[in-house]
This record gives sequence, C-alpha cells and structure tokens, in this order.
Amino acid sequence: MDIPRPSQAKAKFRKRLLLAAAGALVLLAITVGVSRLKPAAPLVERSQVWIDTVKQGLMVRQVRGLGTLLPEDIRFITARTSARVERIVLRPGALVEPESIILELVNPEVVQAAEAADSQLGSAESDYTNLKVRLESELLAMEAGLARAKSEFETSKLQAEVNESLFKDGLVSSLEKRRTQVAADDAALRHELEKRRYAFTQESMKLQLSVKQSEVARVRATAALRREECEALHVRAGMRGMLQTLSLEVGQQLAPGSIVAKVADPLRLRAEIRVPETQAKDVQSGQSAVIDTRNGLI
Repeated sequence: MDIPRPSQAKAKFRKRLLLAAAGALVLLAITVGVSRLKPAAPLVERSQVWIDTVKQGLMVRQVRGLGTLLPEDIRFITARTSARVERIVLRPGALVEPESIILELVNPEVVQAAEAADSQLGSAESDYTNLKVRLESELLAMEAGLARAKSEFETSKLQAEVNESLFKDGLVSSLEKRRTQVAADDAALRHELEKRRYAFTQESMKLQLSVKQSEVARVRATAALRREECEALHVRAGMRGMLQTLSLEVGQQLAPGSIVAKVADPLRLRAEIRVPETQAKDVQSGQSAVIDTRNGLI
C-alpha cells in the first residue's frame, strides 16, 4: 500500500530565503567596512626615494637643468625725434662708456629749431637787461626826487619853526608866520607823496622784472630742450657695458621713439634655468634653491 510523502517545497523556499538574507547582510557589512577604511599609502619605486636620517638645518637639493645667462642692467636707446642715419660709429659687440657715440643722425629741422631757440633766448635776456637798466634809472630818478622833497621839507619846517619863535618875540608879522607854515605843510605833503611814489615804483619794478624773468625762464627751458634734441642726434650709449644690438643701416629713416640700439652690462648677469617639471615640483615644495652660474646647477 502506498504511503503519501510530506511536501518539501515550503522547507526549500524558507531555506533559500534565509540564505539570501544572510548573503545580503554579509555584503552590507563588507561595504560598510570597506567604506570606513583609510586610503592606502601610494606606492613608489625604491630608486625614486631618498631615505636618510631627519636632521635639523638647511637642506640643499641639487638638480640639473639647461639655462642661459641674461644681463640685469639693460638700456634700450630710442630716437627722440625723426631723423636719418648718417653714420654708424660702433657695431654690436663693442665695449662702450656712457659718452660713447654709437651712431650719428641728421635732421636739419631739429638743428634749425635749436638755433632759433638760442636766438630767442638771447633776445629775451637782452630785453630783460634793458628793462632792468631802464627801471633802475627811473628808480634812481625817484630817489633823487625823494631826496630833494625831503630837503625842501626839512628846510621849510625849520623856517616855520624859526618864524614861530620870532613871532612870539614880535619880530615877524603873523602873515609871514602863516606863509612859512603853509610852505612847510606843502613841503611835507610833497615829501609824503614822493615816498609813496618811490615805494610804488619799487613794487612795480619787482613785478615787471618778475614777469620778464618768467618769460626768460620759459624761453631758456625751450632752448635747453631744443639743444637736447640736437645733441640726441649724436646717439650715445648712456651706460658702461656692451653694445648688443644695432639693426640699422646708413640712410635709414627713423621715427620718434624708434629703438635704435640695446646696451647691457656683461658683468652683472642672472641665470634663467629650465628645470624638468618632476624636479621643479620638488624645488617649489619648500626647499631652497641655490643657483651656481658656473656649472649650471641650482
């Protein structure tokens, strides 16, 4: 006789469900654990690591790189006015002094303007001298008139005082006393007017001379500028060093501000080193860099 066997489906389903839940819990625990781990230290080749004992003091790192020596003191010489190259005196490579003439330029208009400015300066100075002589002559005449008015005033005053004394003694009439007193008052008034006129003439003289001096100073400054422009046609080095560049030809026309030459001091140089990026990062990370221009090391 057949005996029915109990069904295993429910038991298998429950077992699978428990295994799935356990697997999910294990996966969640692994995820949480991995997320809490710190990043691992980077790996580096042993040949790229410098191992040594930590010491206190200056750490010098030497790296090699290609570079060039460049002068620190450089002067670019420019043309002050439009001009034409007349003669080239020195060529690149020549040693120069501040007053060494490198080349000569020509511009007749600049020379003519300098001569005209000098002529105007001479005329202005002559006008100033003539004005000063004329004003001083007028002032002397004023001084003479003031002295004469003062003498007449003193005389009239003295005469009035004498007549006043004689009138008290009855030796002169009241009319004579009155006449000498009026003459003394009139002389005093003329003396006061002469003093005021003399003071006004002095102030006027100072003002006129000051205006003329300002005009002469303006013309002198213009003449100095024109002379400087004329002197600039003889292009000078302006410093001690070596003439490096001079890219001009005789007969070439130059515009104002054009660079005509370059002078540098070969005794004061600075090194520009091109260090590979991998080595430059080490230097920029806080280490000190020492430049040795003799062997090209930093």
